[in-house]
Amino acid sequence: PAYRFGGRFLGKPTVFGNALILTSRVESALAIVDITDLQHPRLLREMPTAGNPSTVSVRNGALIIPDGNNGLVIYDDFVSALELDVDQNTFLGN
Repeated sequence: PAYRFGGRFLGKPTVFGNALILTSRVESALAIVDITDLQHPRLLREMPTAGNPSTVSVRNGALIIPDGNNGLVIYDDFVSALELDVDQNTFLGN
């Protein structure tokens, strides 16, 4: 299914810990949302991709994005790499 966040971002969801990651093939973009407080989700980062991202995976703190013709994009320790304003242990459910 596809979901809207903030009334405008339409994408396929992945939830890992308190991270909601939405990808949109049409917009070639992804959004990372902090859902620690489900009543007040907080958009942490919205970013374009060079391809058409599919459903992401999170493994050992790495964000893995199958990005169509752009190949596989991997952000090791993505909380630090993308400078997300969250506590990593709480955010990733460690």
